[in-house]
Amino acid sequence: NMAGNKEVEAINYLDEMLSKIRQKYLPGAEVTFIFTDTHAKLNGYSESENEKYFDSVKKLAKKCEIKFIYLSELAKYDENNLIDLLEYIYDNGSFFHLQK
Repeated sequence: NMAGNKEVEAINYLDEMLSKIRQKYLPGAEVTFIFTDTHAKLNGYSESENEKYFDSVKKLAKKCEIKFIYLSELAKYDENNLIDLLEYIYDNGSFFHLQK
């Protein structure tokens, strides 16, 4: 499964919207995608299928400076350290820096 035309259109729309916001308001706005890997797994999609799809969306999102995190990772945090995680994502663009 790869990102299709609808995903490309949606990300391009978000990129255009973020650009317009930046023109009117500095520093602009940010978008973070939450990949619902937990839902995909519950619906019977294999991990490799999920990764192919999410990776293809990540490539599109990174071009537009859209950040991302998996729901399974987000769900591990309580309110206190969730704020720390979100700040880390804001500063580094991805949760996946933590995993290396």
